[in-house]
Amino acid sequence: MKIEKLGYKKEIASKIKPLSTHCKYVLWFKVSSDLLNLDQDIVIGIVYIPPEYTAFSSHDAFSQLEDEYTNFSKNYKFVALIGDFNGRTANDDDFFLSKEMHGNNAANFVENDVLTLDLLNIPRKRNSLDPIRNRYGNKILDFCKGNNLFIVNGRIGEDRMTGKLTCKNASIVDYCISSTSLLKYFRNFSVLDFSHFYSDVHCALAISLSGLSLKNVEETGKS
Repeated sequence: MKIEKLGYKKEIASKIKPLSTHCKYVLWFKVSSDLLNLDQDIVIGIVYIPPEYTAFSSHDAFSQLEDEYTNFSKNYKFVALIGDFNGRTANDDDFFLSKEMHGNNAANFVENDVLTLDLLNIPRKRNSLDPIRNRYGNKILDFCKGNNLFIVNGRIGEDRMTGKLTCKNASIVDYCISSTSLLKYFRNFSVLDFSHFYSDVHCALAISLSGLSLKNVEETGKS
């Protein structure tokens, strides 16, 4: 399966630019900085990781995704990933605790990123109605920890106090994941009520960044 299509409103067409990718698990696009009056463009990746133990699963899907993120993060500080990661993370930490780090410099670097949550009044501990963590969930958490990324679900906006289920009213496998620098521009994150118009089993995710609203429809564009 591959994500092949990107949809957006005509009035912002000049502000959206698809970006080339070597990874079939993510569709990247760039949002012009002047849309939000930022000093740099925002890069967003629409993600679909096939379910584990299926004909479409790949042992290196997360490695490919991380390589893509690493490549874009060299030039862009505002990066977000949103979509179906097919992993369950419960409400476990997506950052290293200082006691887990070896070396003062590494510990201080990670602690500074975590302190950003405190400064923005974003809880360190996510809310989640899904108590399960699985192997792909571990990969998601490791991906976040290794790249100073934070899961937005259960932390921001309408979902802050909930951590709403996103799939079959039984699990959270759909996420918005943000770079540290982008967090302060989030105005809302919500898991929309399920609708067959959007997907067969997934709830759509919606994010608002200052004056910009984006909706992720899980099934559109997969083939």
